[in-house]
Amino acid sequence: MSKKRFMALPAIALVVSMMAASAFAASPTPGTHPVKVVGNLTADEIIIIDGEDIEGVMGKKATDLGFTADELQSEVDKVDKNIKAADLEVYVTFGAYLLSDYEANGPEAKGSERHVDLGGENTITVSCPSESTDAVLVFHYEEGSWKIVGKADSTKTVTFTVSYLSPFAVAKASAPSSAQTGEYAGAYIVMVAVALVAAGAIFAIRAKKATK
Repeated sequence: MSKKRFMALPAIALVVSMMAASAFAASPTPGTHPVKVVGNLTADEIIIIDGEDIEGVMGKKATDLGFTADELQSEVDKVDKNIKAADLEVYVTFGAYLLSDYEANGPEAKGSERHVDLGGENTITVSCPSESTDAVLVFHYEEGSWKIVGKADSTKTVTFTVSYLSPFAVAKASAPSSAQTGEYAGAYIVMVAVALVAAGAIFAIRAKKATK
């Protein structure tokens, strides 16, 4: 590579850094907007901070959030009565905020005891993957405890209804799967082996009789 090309590298790096800075300045707020909002607000007025876990519940069972399995089972039964509510586990957490409030306060807008009044009930839909056979529930941290506020409405989104915003958690439990391929392979192999041995013994006896 020539010296002229080497001399051009700093200029290229400067241009790239300026472009990155410009893009960052144009999008200063992290997070995403809900897929849909029905109420007195629009999706553009709410921001979702994916992965935010102020209450530290990611990976915990729903029963660790203050619920009993019996309290949750009726909701789970609506999807599949074979699913056990005790298996519900948090697999998604997020924070939801009014965009104007979040932009004004930044990280200080976050807080487990901080509830932003929406001025009325709003039904909010956010992206959240699941399987059609999963039981999925949305929990909202309200005044020191968790409440059930919604569920999966498709395999890609969950919908919940709230009158104010604070931490959210989504838990799911899957239906019992049928026996996995190979689960009973050992038993089948033993059965086949026994059958082959028995068949071999029979043929051996017949062959011995035939030679007499």
